[in-house]
Order: sequence, then C-alpha cells, then structure tokens
Amino acid sequence: MGRPTLWLPLRIPGYRPDYQYRFTDGAIRNGSRNIIQDTIDGDFVYVTLESYWGERDYVSKGEVLARAHLGPRLWRCWVCDKHVDIPIDIVHLNGISTDNTPANLAYKIVEHEARKHELRCLEALMSARPVARAPRSGFRVSGYRLIERPARYSLAA
Repeated sequence: MGRPTLWLPLRIPGYRPDYQYRFTDGAIRNGSRNIIQDTIDGDFVYVTLESYWGERDYVSKGEVLARAHLGPRLWRCWVCDKHVDIPIDIVHLNGISTDNTPANLAYKIVEHEARKHELRCLEALMSARPVARAPRSGFRVSGYRLIERPARYSLAA
C-alpha cells in the first residue's frame, strides 16, 4: 500500500489526529505506541520517540518517512493564479537544529517545487501564441498579458 499518509492540519488549534510514521526499521508507530510526544509547530510535527533504552529521544533512531500533505491553501501561483497543491516527503529529520527543523526542510522543498511550477507556467506563457491583436491601439496582446507597444522612433529629433 505504500507509505502511510500524514495529514497535517493547517493552523487548526487542538486538532490531534492519529498520526502515523514509518521508520527505517520498517515499523509503523502512531501516537498511542512508542511516541511520547508530538508537537505541532506551524503545519509540521516534531516527534519525540521512546528510544530502545527507554529514554526520550528525537528522531535519531530512524527517519520519518511520513507524507505531509500541505493542502492547496499554502501557496498560490502568481503566473496562472491557481492554488497549487504540493505534497512532499519529509525525510532526514534526525538533524534537529535551529536551521534544520522539519518545518524549515519542508518549506525549502515547497519553495523549490513552487519555483519549478512558476518556471513551467512562464515557459507556457512565453510560448503561447497571441490570442488577439489590436493593430490600431497602443497595446498588443501577447500570450495573456497586455504589453505596451514602444513609441515610434524618429531620426529627426
């Protein structure tokens, strides 16, 4: 069936679904077993595991391979003006520090995917044929944007 899906709420206080995580040892753990604490930071979850020695430990015994579904409300493309849904896989969470948190890693991935989407939209926009022409006006339609036509050049200033 593939990896378990982790549906993260978008800023819904007090919403605690039964999260599931798959670790490198193949075990699937949820909030009722082996996980002492999971705290929501923004749209993401810090996980405190029960280690093999019964101590509290962040994800140092394995990687969380849960899929985080950010939802279409997270990001809107300024080119096509549509909500873009970017599901990502959060991996390599065992280096928990100030600049390598799950949220920072995930947003870096989202930003990268968003830039790729914008580039694809811009390429489609630039390769689109003009949908209309207005030869007598001061504007011409190129693709989907109005571009101002430059004034006529004259050698006699």
